[in-house]
Amino acid sequence: MIKVGRVLNANLFASHCYLDYRSTDTAAGTRMYQRSFYALAGYTYQGMLVMKALQGRYLGVPEFEALRVLIHDKKYRQHREYLKAIRNFAAFHLDEYDVMTRSTLSQLKAAHYDLLSADSDTLISYYFQFADTIDMEFLYLKFGNGRSWEDTLADISSSVLQFSSELVNGCFEFMFYLTVKSELHKYIEKRSVPYRNAEGNQPGQDRMMRLWEKIKNNEETMEDFTADMHDDVQE
Repeated sequence: MIKVGRVLNANLFASHCYLDYRSTDTAAGTRMYQRSFYALAGYTYQGMLVMKALQGRYLGVPEFEALRVLIHDKKYRQHREYLKAIRNFAAFHLDEYDVMTRSTLSQLKAAHYDLLSADSDTLISYYFQFADTIDMEFLYLKFGNGRSWEDTLADISSSVLQFSSELVNGCFEFMFYLTVKSELHKYIEKRSVPYRNAEGNQPGQDRMMRLWEKIKNNEETMEDFTADMHDDVQE
């Protein structure tokens, strides 16, 4: 359960950063948006590997099925290849052994490229754009296969976001299965924290507490519970 929670924390952290900086025209904001996308892809691939390491004990469990499909099904093969390439070279390892930087530079077409930008004279506002340009060019050269640069990067982006979303949903379902199976919910102190979001609405804590109580009192099935949680994620 802890490992599943770790995967969720990492993916939701990167997703939050990505969404926060989706609409920005600042140098620092653009850097945050681009790097959070790479981080999301890296955490997603790493999270899939964690689920793969756990699968032996849970293959055949309905609540693990969505994760099994992501790990093994051929319809996600291209998604996994995109994620692995980003994890290995752009997100985490940063091409420490010069596997792709030099070769990508040698194939870069002569054109105007932005090298560096900043919003102020503070170091934290700087963005070395050319490094991300090389990373994106590497992905295009590796996966383009005759497609345009724009179409290739759009496919990579949509594939990463789709896989990440499905991994998070699958982990949520699997985590609640583990929680109920271990009867951990019987020992959790349930508290509702007074908090309101930017729209002034109360988040889902109260609903979560009611769901826990229903499970504890055998008034709610696991299927109903995970369905409700999927509704919360979608909302």
